[in-house]
Amino acid sequence: MHIMDERLYVAIGMKEQGGSFVKGLGEALLHADMYNTEKIKKAFLGYWKDYLKIGIEIESKKPER
Repeated sequence: MHIMDERLYVAIGMKEQGGSFVKGLGEALLHADMYNTEKIKKAFLGYWKDYLKIGIEIESKKPER
């Protein structure tokens, strides 16, 4: 999966399931270019891995359009 695709899943997971700090990171990801996305991923790799799984799970439960 490309990092910019991952970014959306991570942001969804963070914004829907995170505390206030993590929700802020999720919001920042929605505005980040590839360079800043990489910086956030590197700095918060544990959060990235956790919320990537959560974001994928959230999206998989949404009905298809």
